[in-house]
Amino acid sequence: MFLTHASFALLISLLIIRFAGFRADNVLVFIILVLLGALLPDLDSARSFIGERIRAVSILLKHRAFFHSLLTAVFIGIIVFLLTKNSSYSLGFILGFASHLLLDSLTRAGVTPFWPSKLKLRGRLITGSWPDGFLFLLFSALCIAVMFS
Repeated sequence: MFLTHASFALLISLLIIRFAGFRADNVLVFIILVLLGALLPDLDSARSFIGERIRAVSILLKHRAFFHSLLTAVFIGIIVFLLTKNSSYSLGFILGFASHLLLDSLTRAGVTPFWPSKLKLRGRLITGSWPDGFLFLLFSALCIAVMFS
C-alpha cells in the first residue's frame, strides 16, 4: 500500500538523519528523494498511487519486474547523482527504493530483486490486509516517536 511504503520510507529517513549522524545539504530534499524512491517501483502498476497518474509505464512494463529490481534502483540512483552531484541524495533514493522492495518481498506476490533473474523473494503478507494496515500505523507511530524523542 502507498501509505505503508511512504511511512516506512519516512521512518528510514528520520532514523538516518537522527541517529546515524547523517548530514545532507538539504534534509528536506533528502527525505523527498527517499519517499520518491519508495513510491517509484509501483510506477508499473495502473492500480498504484503513482501508476494511476502515469499509466503509460504500466501499459509497457509488467508489474513487479524491471521496476522491482535492485539493478533499477542503482541505475536511477546514478541518474539522481548525475543530476544533483550529491551522493547523499542518490543514497537516499536508493534506500527508499530498497525499502519498497523489502516490504514487497514480505507479500505473497513477492519481488524479483535481481531481475532479469527469475529468483523471487516472497512472504505471506497480503497487500491491503489488516497486517498491512497495522504496519502503516506502526511505522507512523515510530516516525512520531523519532521526531519527538
